[in-house]
Amino acid sequence: MKARVANRIVYLLACAGSFVALVLGMAHLAGAKLPCGVEQGIPSGCDVVAQSPVSSLFGIPIAFFGLALYLVVAVGSLLRERLVGAFADTLGLALFGLLAAGTLISAGLLAYAWIALNAVCLWCTASGLLMALPLFVQSIALQETQQPARSAPAWLMAIPLIVALGAGAGYGVSLTRQAEAAIRAQEYHLTPGAVLEREVNHVLGSPDAPVTMVVFADLECPACRRKSMLSVMQQVEGDLKDKVRLVYRHYVKANSQALSFQAAVLAEWCGKQGKFWQFVKAFLQKGTPSQTALLEAVRAAGLDARAAERLLKNPDAQKPYVKKLETDRADAEQLEVTMTPVWYVRYPNGKVDRAFGQGVFRLLSDAAIRAHSTPYP
Repeated sequence: MKARVANRIVYLLACAGSFVALVLGMAHLAGAKLPCGVEQGIPSGCDVVAQSPVSSLFGIPIAFFGLALYLVVAVGSLLRERLVGAFADTLGLALFGLLAAGTLISAGLLAYAWIALNAVCLWCTASGLLMALPLFVQSIALQETQQPARSAPAWLMAIPLIVALGAGAGYGVSLTRQAEAAIRAQEYHLTPGAVLEREVNHVLGSPDAPVTMVVFADLECPACRRKSMLSVMQQVEGDLKDKVRLVYRHYVKANSQALSFQAAVLAEWCGKQGKFWQFVKAFLQKGTPSQTALLEAVRAAGLDARAAERLLKNPDAQKPYVKKLETDRADAEQLEVTMTPVWYVRYPNGKVDRAFGQGVFRLLSDAAIRAHSTPYP
């Protein structure tokens, strides 16, 4: 394969990669659902990966970093089209290094998705292939020195890149509008007289945050112990800091022998000592929930595990905490909560929306917040 032909193939593949990366990044920002080979309404591998903390860096979707790399490779290929000799070889070697780094990173992210998330994102896989294929072609091109030849006009060579970016931006805007329209169409009406939060509830995040998120949860239930719960807490303390405040409320039955009840009581006991969130995070990170795990979480929060154990054996000492659990449960029943976790989000315009389980990420997307930033009738 001649060096100039290989260079043009690398350029076209970089253009295709730019399209995929731009669509991925815009869909991530909008919280839009990408077509990913599954039936409508079923969470796809693309959805799972987009909701993962590793899908962004410093609040920026990873796909945009890939887009930057594709653009550098595309522009570098355009420049190399007009170079010969040592300059062309040096630039080719630099492009090879960039593609090698991009391929390794893509492979690592895909492996994480397959192994840790048990998910396959078709768009991410396509992006990874569009990083690996140019690397292979570039390795062939490096074996030959580019010889002088008539180059195509610059405007003609730029057309594929312009088309790819235009198509990617157009499709991304279309997905964003679809996501915003879907959010506006999902009307949830708060039950009259229902109480979302009380002053005694525990709050994570800035008290002045414009968006309030309330979760009714059971620290023992499997759905509440999935990574989504910890991920939300991490986002509230990270990317969503100063934007969202998280209010935690319990939804457990008053049964002193039930682990979920014991976990809620200990959480409130820790909260009285200013360690509510430390306890909750520590307990959620434990493997199988057990009383031993509860006491270990108490220690991790920096409190006396022996005092906690005595509390669990003393119904009278539990009464102040039980009263709060009963209030939470009564409010939850008024809101028609029947499962956990249930997430409620009150937006700046006063609109309240609801989601179950991992659906919370839809409520916290930029598209959702933008859609409810104007006055709500």
